[in-house]
Amino acid sequence: MSRFIKPIWFLSFLAVFFAFILVYANLGEAVTIYQDLAEGKFSVLSKSSFFNWGIGMIMGTNVLLYVFAKLLKITWRTDKTFLQKVSDWFIVLAVVLNFFYLVSTLFIMFFNTQENFNPAFLGNLIRISIGVMIVWLLRLILLLIRRK
Repeated sequence: MSRFIKPIWFLSFLAVFFAFILVYANLGEAVTIYQDLAEGKFSVLSKSSFFNWGIGMIMGTNVLLYVFAKLLKITWRTDKTFLQKVSDWFIVLAVVLNFFYLVSTLFIMFFNTQENFNPAFLGNLIRISIGVMIVWLLRLILLLIRRK
């Protein structure tokens, strides 16, 4: 199973990385992150701050989850099939987070364009990706309960 998961993780990482670079190229100098029309409040980041925070979050979570999955296999001396399942769980969690990052950065790009933007489609994708994260966390709980 691991030989199928790692290429999918790598492709998802490349997809979110290149999409983030594309989003960065299409943004203006001020990036609106939050806007409340009722109260007139909004949060703005500079383009470079958005890039640094985004790349740091994407690279940080992917590297940490990958390294933790590798260390889990190396250091623990218990049931190898269980450790393989948990290690695969971490790699798939990175894929799920990459999907969330991809949809979120596209949402920010479309939100910051000057055209009329209907956030319904990407908003639903963000909700779906959060639901997938919750389901995947429940999968870890089930995996830990079923440990033999």
